[in-house]
Amino acid sequence: SFHAAWPDAQVELRDDADRLQAMDALWVMPPGAERDHARGWIAAALARRIDEAIEDDQPFVASALLDQLTWMWQDDPEAAGKGLAPQTDLLLRLRAVFAKSGALEPAVQTLILLAEADPAERTAHLAELDEVLGFADDLASAENGPNAVRAQPIALLEPTTLALPLPWLVDRYLA
Repeated sequence: SFHAAWPDAQVELRDDADRLQAMDALWVMPPGAERDHARGWIAAALARRIDEAIEDDQPFVASALLDQLTWMWQDDPEAAGKGLAPQTDLLLRLRAVFAKSGALEPAVQTLILLAEADPAERTAHLAELDEVLGFADDLASAENGPNAVRAQPIALLEPTTLALPLPWLVDRYLA
């Protein structure tokens, strides 16, 4: 009997389904150069999509894409700095977007990624992170009283700590 067959469509990482499928393939790849290359390829595609979201003034889309970018290094977080180094300029732009919009959670996430991707400015990024967490803590205390101390920083650090369990970040979250 006759079975019709069509060639597979070329993978287009700009397409959400193709990108998510490529990201799923990372989970079964053993650590090494091939996996790092694939992750770099996906990260570059995500960076282009994030850049488009910034240009189109879509901070929520940019935040969701930033989450995808962050989760790609969950199983080897120490490699995140090296892997995200090519995206440092984009992360700096994201920091400005989230600071301007007042979106604290993605701003914290961006500062954490910058601390890893931009080691020359790590101290400045961590100081800015402390400032954002301090502001969030003061705001929570002002709104909810003295029992709310440290509640907001915990809530802001948790999503990134789960997505990217860097030793220094986990220690800070637990403290």
